[in-house]
Amino acid sequence: MNFSDFDTRRIENYSASRIGQSTDTYVIGRNTDVVLCGAAEQVTEILNRYAFRYSPNLFLHLYRMYVEQAQKIVRRVNPLAEFCVYPGDLRSDLPVPVLTKSRKISTSSRCTLLPLNYQRHWGDVLSVDDIDIPFSQKDDKLIWRGTTTGKFMPNGSPEPYSSRAYIYAASGKNQNIDIGFSEIVQIDESWPVISLLKANRKGAMTIGQQLRSKYLLSLEGNDVASGLKWMLFSNSVVIMPRPTCESWACESMLVPFVHFVPVAHDLSDLSEVYEWCTTHPRECEEIAMNGRSFIQNFLDPAKESMICDAVVSEYLRTCEFSVDQAELRPIAIDPVSVRRRAQERAANGEYAVAEMILGLGSKRFPDWKDEYGDPIFQKDLIKTLLNQGRVEDALAHVPNDPSDNMPGWHKILFARAFENMNRSAEALPYWIGFLETHPNHVEAQDAVRRLTVSV
Repeated sequence: MNFSDFDTRRIENYSASRIGQSTDTYVIGRNTDVVLCGAAEQVTEILNRYAFRYSPNLFLHLYRMYVEQAQKIVRRVNPLAEFCVYPGDLRSDLPVPVLTKSRKISTSSRCTLLPLNYQRHWGDVLSVDDIDIPFSQKDDKLIWRGTTTGKFMPNGSPEPYSSRAYIYAASGKNQNIDIGFSEIVQIDESWPVISLLKANRKGAMTIGQQLRSKYLLSLEGNDVASGLKWMLFSNSVVIMPRPTCESWACESMLVPFVHFVPVAHDLSDLSEVYEWCTTHPRECEEIAMNGRSFIQNFLDPAKESMICDAVVSEYLRTCEFSVDQAELRPIAIDPVSVRRRAQERAANGEYAVAEMILGLGSKRFPDWKDEYGDPIFQKDLIKTLLNQGRVEDALAHVPNDPSDNMPGWHKILFARAFENMNRSAEALPYWIGFLETHPNHVEAQDAVRRLTVSV
């Protein structure tokens, strides 16, 4: 699959300033506000590294939404890679290159974007077609429901940065502008207008209820607006301030009056914007169609995987990490740990990842042998392939001609595998060949007697 010009722009955007950079090494310590992990590490290994920062319950929650999803993406590129991830909402830059769900719109950020916390931000998009109605059949209301997320009063600033802080002032001016808080969260009870916020509480609305209206207000919270993707994909038109944060949806590429109708950050012109929309229905319907087409670019799973891989490859190419071992536990890269991770991935059905780990382990630790003197990683790789019935792929990892000079340990692996697949005629030559070099091997003796009779 070839990338379109838009796909290429996306990759460059996600990678921020990493494109074309040389490789740098970054030291990660206790106070570095990221989570350093290995692509194939287990959750317990990472938690042990950061037990000073997270409780088990909190970390498990963040792990499932952010870290685990990042690991799955990175493993496709290099299952032994080490990387940093930020497990949460983010509006600021960080001191080291990090994989994140969101970042402030910037040309010099160290934050590389990936589709993390995917279900929350993209899970509702594909349900839109089942519950949406044509633009012409919608009512003329402008709808917003949301919580009081976002810092309403940043330290040292008299002005809030979250547009949601102005909901209480913008509501009530027009009976068709139906906006209000569904829940009050993350707000200090001492905030001067807390009573006004509570007065603007309204009942929650389902996506289907909101889609009955032509105009949907989208407002950033802690970072990007989580519902923006399904709103853009709908037949309603999105009204919103120019975005200050972006995510996998490339909010920085949205164009006012092309993909959305802009409104002032403090919502001071919301009534005027609403009036413009109601008097320009044709333009609004076209903007709604453009928003839907924009989101359509992100819905091909195969292409999205390839874009993720390209972004991660650039990140891994330019970033290496070392641990201040006086402060943090390092990522274990000894052969025992690497082998265990391969076994865990195979047990989870992640055979492609397990094979990559074993292949990398074979190159990194070629002299690691078992009690018989056989190379452990190569042996495990062939076993993994044979357990899936992939005989030809397994044969490709045998260094010598399998009909002639196959080492004994290869022969017994193939002999056992063919028997497990009920392919006795193919198993017998391997048992005989193994018995020639191991004449006292009881299992081989029994197999040759049994199969000679049955074959």
